[in-house]
Amino acid sequence: MRGVAESDSFSPMGFGLRDYQMLLKVIGNLYAASTLAEVQEVTREGLAEALPGEVYDLVLFAGILPESDVFFSNPGTYTEEEMRYMLKNVTQHPLVPTFLKSDPGATSISQLVGSRQWWSSEFFRESGYQRLGLKHELAALLPGVSPTNSAAVSVLRTKKDFTERDREFLNRLRPHLGRVLKQTLLARPAPSPSLVQQIFPQLSEREAEVLYWITEGKQNREVADILERSLNTVQEHVENIIRKLKMENRHALAIFALRALLQG
Repeated sequence: MRGVAESDSFSPMGFGLRDYQMLLKVIGNLYAASTLAEVQEVTREGLAEALPGEVYDLVLFAGILPESDVFFSNPGTYTEEEMRYMLKNVTQHPLVPTFLKSDPGATSISQLVGSRQWWSSEFFRESGYQRLGLKHELAALLPGVSPTNSAAVSVLRTKKDFTERDREFLNRLRPHLGRVLKQTLLARPAPSPSLVQQIFPQLSEREAEVLYWITEGKQNREVADILERSLNTVQEHVENIIRKLKMENRHALAIFALRALLQG
């Protein structure tokens, strides 16, 4: 497995002229994107041409709590229940422990665990991978997106596993995707209670404050301390927010609000 120092110097074997042309095309389209939605679309379109697969995921690890992570995938790919399971049990994914310790570059699941072990795991069954037949995955961290948080991109397939050429392509693409993602996020207004209320005008000023702190990963008791209000008052605000935004629960509310804040 490559270390960080090796991730940008590759053997040209298996990486031809067409690959370089395709890479330059994707990079050019990325730098022309001006919104997060455009970055997502360009990433999917570019990877679909260069690394054919069934699903393309982009994850923004927005906080230390699983429910603070934001998960972008092909529309309609995973059910809400599957997404909740993945966010809650993210450390059970074979690639995540490795990514938490270091940045090995683009890595496929088959490099870390055997196929039978992966396909028989609870995460594979409950996350939607089994239902969708997604047996193979190649993922990479995106460097430089944030000094405190992380981002990752992955390609999932039903049949053919990933090759050294596939890993090389993603390794060459990932620093550019990370740079563009950072620029896109920095160009957007920083999350704040006023931005929350702007996006969700049906909320009162106090409800917007509460929702803002929820997106920052704070629990109700912590929000109560920050706003100098009673826990019961904060819980009532949370219930009102869930009702107004027609969410199922606080967990779904946090994910929904983070997506809205990031996408504008």
